[in-house]
Amino acid sequence: TRKPPPPAGTTREYEDGYEVVTVPAKFRDESKLPPRVVLSESMDKTCLKGFQNIPTLNPMQSTVFEAAFKTQENLLICAPTGAGKTNVAMLTVLAHFRDKGVIANPDDPYAAFANVGSENFESGKKV
Repeated sequence: TRKPPPPAGTTREYEDGYEVVTVPAKFRDESKLPPRVVLSESMDKTCLKGFQNIPTLNPMQSTVFEAAFKTQENLLICAPTGAGKTNVAMLTVLAHFRDKGVIANPDDPYAAFANVGSENFESGKKV
């Protein structure tokens, strides 16, 4: 069986007892990516505080924004390290707290996390 050739631009270096194969990154056509979600246009100012200094979501986060922030659907996010999965999780947590009325102080959504965590872990209450 014949193996397919490696991608164009692949280099090989032969060392003592091993081989180093470098495969170039695939070219990404930016025009085929989803439009970036602008957070200030997509969420209220209370939830926006959970994303300070982050004006837009990246392409992966923008793709799942509607499901993560506007529905209660279950999600399975598989993406490489550094792709932004934690921010997707933050979207779901803020949406959940918003929908349950837990975020009461519009100036500090993080205070809600602290209060809910301590009260509910002690009582065993499900939020």
